[in-house]
Order: sequence, then structure tokens, then C-alpha cells
Amino acid sequence: MGTSGWLSARGGRVLGIDIGASKIEWTYPTGGKICVWRIPVAKNWDEKKLLEIVRGLVNEYRPAAVGLSLAGFVVNGRLAALPNLPKVDGARFMNGLAGLSRAGIRFRLENDVKCMALAEWNARGQKKDDDFLLVAPGSGIGAAIVKNGRLVRGAHNTAGEAGHMKMTDERGRLVEFETLCGGFGIEKRFGKNGWDAKKIFMSKEMPAKRHAGFAARYFGLGLANLASVLDPAEIIVAGSVGRAYMQKRELHKIMQKTFEENAIAAVRKTPIRLSGQPMPALRGACLLAQGKKNGNATRFLE
Repeated sequence: MGTSGWLSARGGRVLGIDIGASKIEWTYPTGGKICVWRIPVAKNWDEKKLLEIVRGLVNEYRPAAVGLSLAGFVVNGRLAALPNLPKVDGARFMNGLAGLSRAGIRFRLENDVKCMALAEWNARGQKKDDDFLLVAPGSGIGAAIVKNGRLVRGAHNTAGEAGHMKMTDERGRLVEFETLCGGFGIEKRFGKNGWDAKKIFMSKEMPAKRHAGFAARYFGLGLANLASVLDPAEIIVAGSVGRAYMQKRELHKIMQKTFEENAIAAVRKTPIRLSGQPMPALRGACLLAQGKKNGNATRFLE
């Protein structure tokens, strides 16, 4: 992973941390290259445990600034909730960060998929007229909308929370989009102990193949709905589960066919491609940490 142009903050190094639903990754870019470390996350972790980890990383690396990518709701730069870590209290987490900030370290927080969009936009050349929708199925599903080279936030900074839109499942029940084709939802619906989403997608057994195909159809339907409403110039798919939908030929075929059958005519040929950015949320966290030093990124995020 290259390091040019996104490693420093006002003369000091930045620490990028991505707190996801199943793991925490971090990087402290030095010496012209990036090393990434990760640890698993337990469902019962609370804000004290997360703060303990952040505090330990800050004490180890002594960065000038920290960019935090979070798989949850971030409003006005403050954590509101982490749906997949329900014991984390957002207000108490922010109070803990305030204590670290008094030591002279600057923290910037953002939703993880918005960080992915920042990394993607940066890699695409920071174009002022850039227009794309980024959808990232991982443990859940998030999305980010970019219009005219800027992130679309909405009134409450929740524009792009596509995983929570409601769809009808095979039994006629209203469920969330991510329940149908996000990693945790796939695993729960499959209901077989020891089978995670990766194993389900890789299996050649008919029940798993049928379940994966079902998820791919709903993913294509969700993309069709989003494209019909937002009319993006391009759809970019990221996330660990997103890679399976795009790279496994049979799943991609199902997804693409469903998309074309359900999108309105004007957007039916919208290009859908896989993001080429490795660890985009972590890249975005490092860009985020630069703050005003990176004026273009600041404009994108406003």
C-alpha cells in the first residue's frame, strides 16, 4: 500500500483505526510503507474496552492525530451508536476521547463507509465533478453517496444508511436489506453452527449455494432500488461480502441480472464495479486524521 500524500498531520504522523463489527484494524504509516495490525472484536465489548484499546495504541505510537473509522452512526463528528456493539455507549466513548484529546492529540471520527468513499474519491484523483454510489456489504451493509466531488450527508449525517431500508423476504415479511444479504444476516438465516458467510459462499453444497444465490438476488434488487432513486454515474462495491458478490461468477451473474430486471430503464446500464482499494476504511481513516492539512479531503467531507 503506497503512503504518498496521506501520512502526516501538521508535521506529525497519523494513526488510523478502523473499528468494525468483527475486528479492529490500525496502521501507523512510517518509512514509506504501511503495516496493518488487527484484533478480533467480541460482541460484549463496551466503550471501556474500546477506549482501553485506543488509549493503548495512542500511548504506543504517540501520533499527532488519530482518524477513527466506525461501523455505526457518527453525527457531527461524535459517535452516536454502534449497532453491532450494542453495549458501547456513544456519549461515554466521546468523553473518554476528550480526555485523550487534552493530552494534545486530535481525533476525527467518521462512519466507516464514508471513510471508504473518501479513500475511493482520493484514489480516483479527487475530481470535483466525481459522482458515484459506494455500497459495502460486510457484516452489515453501508453506503455512501458522492455528488459533485462531495459526500452527501443528509440532515442527520445518515444519508447512505442503505442497510436499514426495508425489503420483503421470501415469506412476505418486512426485514432490513442487510438482514438479507449482509454477512451477519446471511449467517443467521443459514442457521448452521460453524458456518460463517465466507464458508457459505465458498461451499459447493447445494443448501449453501442456494442460500448464497438468494443473498445475491436481494443484493441486486437493493442496488436497483438505490440506483433508481439516486441515479449515480457509477456504483462501486466494497466490503468483504461485496467482493464475493462481484468476484464469484455465478453470484455476480445473479446480482447483475436482478439489477437489470428491476432498475428503471434510465439507470439499467449503470456501471457496477468492485473497488480496487485495499482496506479502504483504514485508508480513509488516515486521510480523515489529516484534518485541515488536506484541504481537498476537508472539502469532500463538508
